[in-house]
Amino acid sequence: MIKLAHFIDILIGLMAGLFAGLFIGAVHEHRFYAWIMKINATPWYTSLVLEGAICAVMIIILVAARVLLHRLVKRQREKDRRSFGPDKEE
Repeated sequence: MIKLAHFIDILIGLMAGLFAGLFIGAVHEHRFYAWIMKINATPWYTSLVLEGAICAVMIIILVAARVLLHRLVKRQREKDRRSFGPDKEE
């Protein structure tokens, strides 16, 4: 289960990095292609808001999975400690 926890941590970092990359790309496009952005009826950051919301939802789901996994591991450890306590013989 520790490998799964590490994998979830990697996915959380991946989603944060994805949003950072999308943000940098959107700012770059707005800066260098502002004349094209003026033609559109929507603001330049509209796609960034949608992509950011998707990344935020994914991060929330992954953090919830990480918390649930942590609780599951904690319960399993407590159960193992109780079954092999000092008053029990192996």
